[in-house]
Amino acid sequence: MSDPKNIAVEVSVLDRKYQLASPAEEVEKLKTAAAYLDSQMRELRKRNKSSNGEKLAVVAALNITSELLQLRSSSASMSDYSEQLQAMEDKIRGALADPEPSSEAKSVDT
Repeated sequence: MSDPKNIAVEVSVLDRKYQLASPAEEVEKLKTAAAYLDSQMRELRKRNKSSNGEKLAVVAALNITSELLQLRSSSASMSDYSEQLQAMEDKIRGALADPEPSSEAKSVDT
């Protein structure tokens, strides 16, 4: 029995058509992912002259997984930098909001 929230979507990878079920709001993402996979597999096939679709799919999946892991890693580092920048910004805002009088700015009563 199919999920009533899903719709049928046809995608093509290396000239093979696949019927998949997808939530309506995810169809474009699915098509984009299929097109990306197709381009990666075509590039691999061109470089390796291999016609073994299964092997191409596995190598493409490994390459894409490697890209994903690198992005996740860099995203984690960006989060660390973001936190450091936020802490610096907070310090600067605090210093600007409550400046300590400098020795030059003291008034002298005569």
